[in-house]
Amino acid sequence: MSGVTFGGATFVVAAVLVGSACADDGGDPITAPAATEEPAIETTTTSPPTTTAVVDTTTTSEAPPTTTPGTTTTVTGTTEPRDVPYWTDECTEVTGDASASYVTSPGLDAFTTLGAAPSLDLVMPEVVMSTGPYGSIAGTAPIPGGVLVGVYPPDGWPVGDEPLTSSSLVAVDHDGSIRWRRCFDEVETRRFAVAPAELEPTVAWVISTAWREPLSIVGVDLATGTAVPFPTDVTALAERGDGSGRFVVLGPRNGSGPIRADDRLMVIDTLDGATSEVPVPPSWVGVDGAWVQVVDADPSDDDYVLADGFPIGGETAAVFVDGAWTDDPTVQRDALPKQVTETFGEPYELRLFDGAGDLIWAAPDFHGISREGFHWAVADDVVLAMRCVNWDPDGYCGWVDDDPPQEELAAFDIETGRELWRREGAHAVPVLVDNRAIATDRDEQSVAPTGYVLLDLQTGERIGPEGDPWPSTAFAQECCGGDVYVNVQRHGAVVVATNMEHVRVWYPPELTTPTMTVDLMD
Repeated sequence: MSGVTFGGATFVVAAVLVGSACADDGGDPITAPAATEEPAIETTTTSPPTTTAVVDTTTTSEAPPTTTPGTTTTVTGTTEPRDVPYWTDECTEVTGDASASYVTSPGLDAFTTLGAAPSLDLVMPEVVMSTGPYGSIAGTAPIPGGVLVGVYPPDGWPVGDEPLTSSSLVAVDHDGSIRWRRCFDEVETRRFAVAPAELEPTVAWVISTAWREPLSIVGVDLATGTAVPFPTDVTALAERGDGSGRFVVLGPRNGSGPIRADDRLMVIDTLDGATSEVPVPPSWVGVDGAWVQVVDADPSDDDYVLADGFPIGGETAAVFVDGAWTDDPTVQRDALPKQVTETFGEPYELRLFDGAGDLIWAAPDFHGISREGFHWAVADDVVLAMRCVNWDPDGYCGWVDDDPPQEELAAFDIETGRELWRREGAHAVPVLVDNRAIATDRDEQSVAPTGYVLLDLQTGERIGPEGDPWPSTAFAQECCGGDVYVNVQRHGAVVVATNMEHVRVWYPPELTTPTMTVDLMD
């Protein structure tokens, strides 16, 4: 099973450049990057082309739907001073053309490498609070013919400022055209779920948060932006499982009392909105609820595995397979991905565990780094890890006076634990797929970051991009709370980098166009 394991979940690993700031545990937003920190990219703001190699658009005889006047969700008054908080840009609804249809290009299925610059530079609105303007939170996902962007206000609020509950959902075609825009108010909408683009989904499901309001799910047609009803009442439920792929898991709300043995989880297939019920994990009975992971190795079928945690080093976790929960190690080992961790002390080892929590191997003399950011990840055949080169008698690897710690990126064979290669200096790894990764490159003399390069994880050698590395701010990603605002996501061959002010969409070289700057609210 390919993928990245980090902090007990399977997804693109969280990575951060050395010295970058993170949000604190209270969720206060980090300051948006200054304009001078943005990468130098070729851009154009001229009218976008009417066709693009990425999308195949055909027409049908279906008449466009009846539309309603655009509605807004933001404060629109211009008299200063305004009551805070407010959006700097007004959201006005736009309805798409029902006669158009969209498909996903086969070239977007599998990651190889990326073009020299992003094809889309999507400008985010800001929220003005009593302490000043803040950038937005973005949720992104490729859809047939384009990319879907959810625009949400930041989490942290100064004392006395009322939180904004409005948000937007915008579909942008690969050629930079705004396909449609939806505005949501009166309910705190924090995310959406949509099936992988290669499955040709037709609906995105907007999910409201459950801790402020009863949970609600509203469908949005991906071609037009018009409402699609969700047929099942979910007001008594809350999100209880990872919904980053095809499936979303709901379960009893917090505060509704201890979980009973006859309570059920609801699994939603985002491809068609179909629901099914499964028993709650045995460990939930008598408590107030917890969280399950969805393990879905092949989104093209409707098979999935639910995991009540990932066992590491003697821990236990039940998995839902073939209609029942089981803690059979044989089933766990077959169903769950490998997990990596370090000992954080004597005997100073990097350890790899199988899906049942049994030790596969331990690499000795491994001193981990003493900072936030990228630590380790699991690829198809390689385990990557940041390692300390020199440490003090207590095993600490950190700054000494004004001297930074000496670190290196090391790779280990996933079957044996044998070290394959090492690269000097601190590294971030924002994108990892199969046996290749995008990682920060370093100057051989100063060991300072010079940009991002594509590495062959079997050899550690650079295999891309052609020419200069990608800019040093192209794929910056925060950690430890800051990744809500500044993050990098890979969806098949597409990589999306967000930083509170911009959402930049990168395509493979053969599908890359000169960068088009698009205001999401314009």
